[in-house]
Amino acid sequence: MKPQYDNQVMSSFLLWFDNKLLAKGEGFTNYSGQFYDMTDKWNFGEGYNVYNAPFKQFVYDTSITGATVMTGVIVTDSVDGTATYNLDSPEVFAINPTEGQVILKTNEFAGTITSVSGVYAIKEISVKLTSEPEEKLLFETDFKVKPKVSQTINTGLFEDQQSYPVIFLKHNGSVNMPAAFGGQEFTQIDIRAIVLTDSQFTLDAICSIFRDRGNDSFYLFDANEFPFNYVGSYNNDQVFNYVNSFSGVNLGGPKGAYIKNVVVAKYGAGSLNDYRSMNANIYAGIIDFEIENIRLPA
Repeated sequence: MKPQYDNQVMSSFLLWFDNKLLAKGEGFTNYSGQFYDMTDKWNFGEGYNVYNAPFKQFVYDTSITGATVMTGVIVTDSVDGTATYNLDSPEVFAINPTEGQVILKTNEFAGTITSVSGVYAIKEISVKLTSEPEEKLLFETDFKVKPKVSQTINTGLFEDQQSYPVIFLKHNGSVNMPAAFGGQEFTQIDIRAIVLTDSQFTLDAICSIFRDRGNDSFYLFDANEFPFNYVGSYNNDQVFNYVNSFSGVNLGGPKGAYIKNVVVAKYGAGSLNDYRSMNANIYAGIIDFEIENIRLPA
């Protein structure tokens, strides 16, 4: 299936949302540490080793002031010793900041890999697209608190392990309304952000950032402009700068989408008691965005 307009909006909104959260909230910590061999858990294929950090997600946007974006990996092998291998090195197949993961081509190393490490910025709050209903995320999912960098850690995170704080972005419905003769229509897409945090302070801060984003516009990336490839690494081994990626583009035109309205709601004490008995110390809120664009439906 080829990507359609709604896919373009959701993916572009994710990039915009992540940029605003990090730029306004400065919610990240620069860190350096080990990656752990998870090859037997991933089954990626012969000739590749998979290594995961104990954290996810990493900051991938170089426009975020002060954040260290990981562009290389430090590897020790039994023959060549320790060296740094960059994104475009033949030894590096992928650096996946969303999963906190490095995939190395073992055949490119002279000896056996004995250590993998890196320097990167850890997001305080992960951001993900989801199609799950709010009830499942709030009542059925057993979230784990994201480990703090001061802890002693000796393993990587699995792909299906979800830690919080986390924000899930969900397509919440859409409608077309006539706009002009010739077939132009207003397309309205509702996007819901389900916010799960470990403190009331963080929840209030996130809600405050995005309540004030009403009347903003964001860039609509075409499929060939998105920063990641099929394994979640950087396209063409080029790191991503959100601000520079659409410099000079008029966001009031067809390449922009308009945030018409933002509504914030928080779960009250009654509903909190229902799910916090399963997910202790989770503070939850909902942010609803109404996205609008004038377009000629294909």
